[in-house]
Amino acid sequence: MSYCVYGDVMNYKKMYHELFRATEKAINILIEAQQRCEDIYVDEFNCDIVELFEEKETHSDN
Repeated sequence: MSYCVYGDVMNYKKMYHELFRATEKAINILIEAQQRCEDIYVDEFNCDIVELFEEKETHSDN
């Protein structure tokens, strides 16, 4: 068993990148699962997709 002793240099950058990549993978897995579930819902209930917000037209006064 090894212990960190004051003065040892930890590679925090490496640890940060490892955790960041794992977090990004986990988020992408959840997003993909949510999209698949939305597709299943729409397919099974034969739903029409309705746009809730209309795009505002921009008018130029020039």
